[in-house]
Amino acid sequence: MTIFLTMKKTIQISAFLLAASVFYTACCPKPCPPCLTCETFDGMPLAQYGKDAGGVIVNPPGSLIFSIVGSVPVRIQNFNYSGGTSYGFARIEPAVSFGSGKVINTNNVCLEFDFSGNNIKEVSIEFRDMGGTENLAVNGSVYTGELTAAPATLGGAGIKVISTPVTGGKIGKVTLKSVSGSINTVLIGGQEFHLDNLCYQ
Repeated sequence: MTIFLTMKKTIQISAFLLAASVFYTACCPKPCPPCLTCETFDGMPLAQYGKDAGGVIVNPPGSLIFSIVGSVPVRIQNFNYSGGTSYGFARIEPAVSFGSGKVINTNNVCLEFDFSGNNIKEVSIEFRDMGGTENLAVNGSVYTGELTAAPATLGGAGIKVISTPVTGGKIGKVTLKSVSGSINTVLIGGQEFHLDNLCYQ
């Protein structure tokens, strides 16, 4: 009888541990460990936002143009440079020499990702910079210049940029980690600047 009860208890404990393991490793609500969510842009239709091919504005600055995985809204915004602002286009296009599947080409515009209410602590995105300057903003604090020369902190987040030279420019990845509070908004864009593989948690 004692052996039977011990075996039964062992089976129950094993079943409990298995269930707990599945729950722990799956994406679960806070306060469970945060889950990494990534957007490759591959599932999005080929499209152009901001100005069309003829230079006509079809999505004014501030327009919601699409949402990424996790229902994160994305708005198109003006691009800032030393002489003022400009407004071009953002285009989802096939990857060529950078990224895979589809990428986003930002040409004198910025994309603003709205993570508000999701308690996001880290955001990363891969990029290709083929010239000009870039914009990066976290929680409304804006930096304008070479992305690789971005400040160590911005808008309550630490910034790490890694890059590798390629013909005509560089490719790399920027990672933002919260040092106080949450990352609510991230704005990024450039002049000859492509984006792929955005991840957050």
